[in-house]
Amino acid sequence: MKKIMLCIFLLFCLMSNSFSQEVIIQNTKYNRSIIKPGTSIKFIDYNLPEFDVAYYDATANIRKVISGNEVKYFCQIYKDADSYKIFGTICEEDLLEVIKALQNLQNEAPSDLAQKPDYIENYFDTKEGFSLGYLIRGEAISWYTVLDKYSTKDSYLYFENVETLVSLFNNAKNKIDSLKK
Repeated sequence: MKKIMLCIFLLFCLMSNSFSQEVIIQNTKYNRSIIKPGTSIKFIDYNLPEFDVAYYDATANIRKVISGNEVKYFCQIYKDADSYKIFGTICEEDLLEVIKALQNLQNEAPSDLAQKPDYIENYFDTKEGFSLGYLIRGEAISWYTVLDKYSTKDSYLYFENVETLVSLFNNAKNKIDSLKK
């Protein structure tokens, strides 16, 4: 009888755990703009020019989200790895902060390189989980982005030079500006 009671108790515990798990949706600007029950939502994507990254293929686009009477713009960067695809989203307001932060990082990089460190990492995070920055090891600098720091997948993209990042974000800003006209 004790064994039956123990089995029933364990079965009950397993069942209650499996039914009580919730799907957690990150409270990002992108999700807040598209999760509006009872509202018609339209997505329109505009591809950005191709850009080079190390190790993987990557693409970017501007996503226009029309939710009811509201229109918002997002820059999306996709990493296409062998077994998965992951993307990072930057809202229009954060894109301006990212561009400014990239300029600041560019200005700081030469003095960091001149120190000839064993290791330096300098980066900028948005509140939404996107990061960009550089790593210095000795005399070598590597620029990178983290598409989604909350992801369980590897969401790093590495760039041969900072000009690729500058071009990517300027193209994104220019595309958004042209779509608003």
